[in-house]
Amino acid sequence: MEVTDSYQLHLLEKQFVAHKAAVSNRTRDEIDLARDVADRLNALEYNMSRLLLIVQTLGQICRSKDIFSEAEFDALMRALDLSDGQADGVLNPNSVPGMQSAPQPASVLSFLQRAEKTVASPADPSTFLAQLEQQG
Repeated sequence: MEVTDSYQLHLLEKQFVAHKAAVSNRTRDEIDLARDVADRLNALEYNMSRLLLIVQTLGQICRSKDIFSEAEFDALMRALDLSDGQADGVLNPNSVPGMQSAPQPASVLSFLQRAEKTVASPADPSTFLAQLEQQG
């Protein structure tokens, strides 16, 4: 093996090690992103389950005791809808005591940047080496 071949091999090895480190960093980013998504889903599932329990309990009590009419129910629902500042058919969990807020990523931009890092990686070392050869 000539000196230049040995040197080129050394450069390829260094580039491959750098690529492996980048993949390792991306893997950590993928794990962090997956944890963020899992935390948000867990909060959403909790809120939905809690709301289901509250609605079912209230519905059964109201039906069994003839507490109010449909018109009264609709009027109260509209008032509660407005209690978070918007008439949009939903209630912001942050305006209701006992609800968990979904954890927010640091910013939408950082969330998207982390998501972007999880894409566009060579599938295997031979693909990486072929790309290096094309770059010359």
